[in-house]
Amino acid sequence: AFPFVLGFLENTSQGSVADLIPRGMDLLSLKRLHADAEFFELPDLAKICAVRMQRLQLRRVDPLGSGQHVSIRSAVIAAEGGETILIEPGVYEEAFEVTKSLTFLSNGADQQSVVIRGGLHGDATVVVAGAALHLQGISIERFRPDRKTLGCVVQVQRG
Repeated sequence: AFPFVLGFLENTSQGSVADLIPRGMDLLSLKRLHADAEFFELPDLAKICAVRMQRLQLRRVDPLGSGQHVSIRSAVIAAEGGETILIEPGVYEEAFEVTKSLTFLSNGADQQSVVIRGGLHGDATVVVAGAALHLQGISIERFRPDRKTLGCVVQVQRG
């Protein structure tokens, strides 16, 4: 559990519940806090977490079709700068270019849950052109038919 959840349990008279959640908390930490609040039956804290998560621009990629997108490339094309793309576990065999600032967030348990594998035709797997790309829990590799990972995985271009 997060220290502020435990602090909330010990003494709820220390200001408002909203003060317990840091404003700059990343989405993954906010999701964990929300789950803890629900587990500890803290409805006010869970509600505040849910509202903050809704305010974040979030697109979901799921190759099985339960998200807004089935490929990362389509989510990147549809996204606006500053959005977070939540990616369900799996191996995504695709290559794409990122031209706006985005965050890729794995919804898996570890670094190998989400793998972006591309570059089959000699290109980089991900090209970042004049933008910022933040990765959390994502592996990127370049795959060749001879089963070797070779060459450029991420190409950064200034723009």
